[in-house]
Amino acid sequence: KTGVFVEHLDELFVAAAEMPHIRVKGLMSIMPIETKLLYYQKMYALFLDKREYLVHNICSDNISMDYLSMGMSRDYEAAIKQGTTMIRIGTALFGERNYNK
Repeated sequence: KTGVFVEHLDELFVAAAEMPHIRVKGLMSIMPIETKLLYYQKMYALFLDKREYLVHNICSDNISMDYLSMGMSRDYEAAIKQGTTMIRIGTALFGERNYNK
């Protein structure tokens, strides 16, 4: 739920490759509100780099880099421009959440 540091992605992929019931399909990130364009560019570059790494270093049917999920209702246009393949737009569809219930 809390994610993984970029420095640990490769070892996560190696471990996941050994787990037949785990399927890694790509990367997901929630960007900070400020300076998000820079983060989107870095995330897309990381996505491409790790996809290339997997092709050449880890041959596993349960790991692919098909999806890059970044961008939500407030910033989906910037995410699309920077290469996301999946956006999360729950707030745009259902409205703001009330966390005080």
